[in-house]
Amino acid sequence: MLSRCAGALAAGTPIEELGEPVDPASLVPGLLSLPRELDGGAIEAEVWWIDRFGNCQLNVGPEDLHARRAGRGASIEVRFDRIAKSARWVETYADAKPSELVLLVDSYGMLALALDRRSAAAEYGLHTGSGVLLVPPGTTAPEASS
Repeated sequence: MLSRCAGALAAGTPIEELGEPVDPASLVPGLLSLPRELDGGAIEAEVWWIDRFGNCQLNVGPEDLHARRAGRGASIEVRFDRIAKSARWVETYADAKPSELVLLVDSYGMLALALDRRSAAAEYGLHTGSGVLLVPPGTTAPEASS
């Protein structure tokens, strides 16, 4: 779309002929959820999107775990719904052991939950907007209510 418009403008087409004007006051910024730190240091995160392999990108960057003194190789407790699992923070997908739940920094620089050779989204019933609680070593989180 942009290349067509750029080409038309370069060819001398008046900008008014490219479409209906948009009132700038009607534009709203994209809103992204931010992770929330809970008492005790745990991180309340959200699944932003799921790729075709079932890996779940979270709204948490590696700096959020570094701030809690967690680094690659750390075991992070991950909670969703009534499930609590341990996920190892790895460098690459190839570092995951068979069927191991891992956290890694994806190509967008954000943390993603992944399962080796399986869909983390399907395995744990996650979807865009699902809540995920990350409990790094040395932090605590409220107990799940029944």
